[in-house]
Amino acid sequence: MGFFSYFISKKSLPDEVIRKAHDEHYSLSDVTKFVNDAGNGLKFYSFNPAAIYISSPDFILNAKNPYDCRKLPLNEFYKWIIEEFSKTGNFQYIQFFEDYTKIVDGYSEVYFKKCRKEDITSSRLLEGLTGLSEPLRDDVLYNVIVTGKVPQND
Repeated sequence: MGFFSYFISKKSLPDEVIRKAHDEHYSLSDVTKFVNDAGNGLKFYSFNPAAIYISSPDFILNAKNPYDCRKLPLNEFYKWIIEEFSKTGNFQYIQFFEDYTKIVDGYSEVYFKKCRKEDITSSRLLEGLTGLSEPLRDDVLYNVIVTGKVPQND
């Protein structure tokens, strides 16, 4: 059982975006090739805010505070990654706890189609992910409507 979140877009993120996420020790991965029922040219990106991405076998993790390795705080990461996905146009976001009954054998779209759908703005997504407003609900496929630049999160 575990927490999962996905960003889904019609266009690929540039490779340098994924590299920057990894350099900041955030686990963001293009998992499209593992989604057996990916349709309409959609791109699937898995993100786990609790996972620390380690790219080098020489990296030493601070056991007392493993998140010290991140120069970019999580709220700022969310702001940045939402801006990057917004550059690809409208996109989708979903988060859920997987108990190994929702996504069976890599068929994510089947599960996502069963979920409730809700249209939101990129600013509402940012507020929900950073705790500035009502948190996002699990098992809801959010259609993120890009209306311009994500507002500053002060």
